[in-house]
Amino acid sequence: MPSSRDPATSSLARIRAVCGPESDTGILRDMARGHLARRHLGTVAALVVAVPLAGCGLFQSKVAGVAKPGPAGAARTFLTALAAGDTAGAAQATDDPANAKGLLDRTRDALKPVAVTATLGNVNDPDPGGSANATYQASWDLGKGRTWSYQGGFDLRRNAEGWKVHWAPSVLHPKLGAQQSLALRVQPPAPAPVLDANGAPLPPSDTVVASAVGKAVDDQMAAKAGWRVVTVNAAGGEVDQLAGKPPAPVQPATTTIAPNVQAAAEAAVGPVPQPAVLVAMRPSTGELLAVAQNPPADAQGPIAFSGRFPPGSTFKIVTAVAALESGKATADTPEPCPGTTQVNGHEIPNEDKFDKGVIPLHAAFAFSCNTTFGPLAAQLPADALPNTAKQLGIGVDFDMPGATTLTGGVPPTNDSTERAMDGFGQGKDIVSPFGMALAAATVANGTMPMPSLLRGQPAKADANPPPVPQPVVDAVRQMMREVVAYGTATHVKDIPGVAGKTGTAQFGDGVHSHGWFVGFRGDLAFAVLLLGADSSTPAVDVTGAFLRALH
Repeated sequence: MPSSRDPATSSLARIRAVCGPESDTGILRDMARGHLARRHLGTVAALVVAVPLAGCGLFQSKVAGVAKPGPAGAARTFLTALAAGDTAGAAQATDDPANAKGLLDRTRDALKPVAVTATLGNVNDPDPGGSANATYQASWDLGKGRTWSYQGGFDLRRNAEGWKVHWAPSVLHPKLGAQQSLALRVQPPAPAPVLDANGAPLPPSDTVVASAVGKAVDDQMAAKAGWRVVTVNAAGGEVDQLAGKPPAPVQPATTTIAPNVQAAAEAAVGPVPQPAVLVAMRPSTGELLAVAQNPPADAQGPIAFSGRFPPGSTFKIVTAVAALESGKATADTPEPCPGTTQVNGHEIPNEDKFDKGVIPLHAAFAFSCNTTFGPLAAQLPADALPNTAKQLGIGVDFDMPGATTLTGGVPPTNDSTERAMDGFGQGKDIVSPFGMALAAATVANGTMPMPSLLRGQPAKADANPPPVPQPVVDAVRQMMREVVAYGTATHVKDIPGVAGKTGTAQFGDGVHSHGWFVGFRGDLAFAVLLLGADSSTPAVDVTGAFLRALH
């Protein structure tokens, strides 16, 4: 028998004290038999001494014949489950699974982490009583750029089941006490004002811009919000702050809205009993100068930006450009304008079936002859109207900061009857007031401007359509001037420089119609829509009130 001073005997005694009395008869005996065969026991003792006592896990103990991890393995199991969001697995790695799981579940519900990392640090040498402790580094990604990192630690105990994390709330964070839990507090910054182009706050009456722009402000406020991770007691009261960042100031949202133009637009649509919308744009820059809706229109949402309506005869702007570009006609080409006509057996009437005989195309435009523009559109290629509409901005999808927009569009069709109906705005083509204001601005400017609502933040477009040829633009501008001079918009001919196009657009069962007037005056383009007005005349009158206020 070895003496008490034999190194093998003293090494085995130390392992018994730290890793348990079964260590020598279990693992070490297996090692001696399986790996070292009949080598001298002193060699085994030398190998054991060379391994730190914290490495007891390497010489796994056996409980009921099953190998169990040492303290480092138990710590790693707990932290791996904690990082993975496996609260049940993490709790089972402790000596109090019920209380551990309850706190871990509450913590994840409160913090809602995007990701958690937990890295095991040092695990000290276990003491003879079967205790050890470990350190770890944790990092919680709380989303939106919020990261909470700290160093923690916990004790481990050896029981009949093996090594376990000794549970206490401080296992999760050193400052977390009994009957406490963690909470995330979000601190929004002070609200930022929405300003007009002159730097003054938008008036409360400008609800549609405030709600388009409001989302952009809300997004900025969310990004600038402060946050705090705190401990709370059982009653929900805060005990301590563990981490956080104060809210950052939010910059005011400066719009392109011109206060005098906006005021004139609001005054013009305000008295109208039907839902009324007016959109004004600067053709040279694409800046929105006014977006006004009266209360009945507000009740339907931001229809100025994203409403879907038949354009009626305002779409004859597109048809005229398409016809001139294709060479099918010129502004002076004689065209029939009978009271009614047919395309493939489908009757097309003028309003009240007025008959102008054979007149130049520019006059048919001024009088708004459906019986001219329907057959003309039927002769165009299937994609002519969709492509031309995009040249004017209708059908282009914009990502415009501050507002969600829809311009409209017209589907290509091989059916000449459908093209005829589209040609005077009573087919499958749809537009928004924003889209028609952009079309008028494109005619006024010569090329499609990039619209914007927030200063210095122009929209991004999904298409870059080619410009309309200058001779065509010049001809269509003159045709729109004649609409005011002697056509369907003479109510505003006293206002110098106005050019436009009226539209009466049937909807639903065709009994009632919306009224449109779109156009430009100098570096101001506009679109006016009155829902259910049954005539374009009220839209012309609203436009007159608007422009005279700016005169």
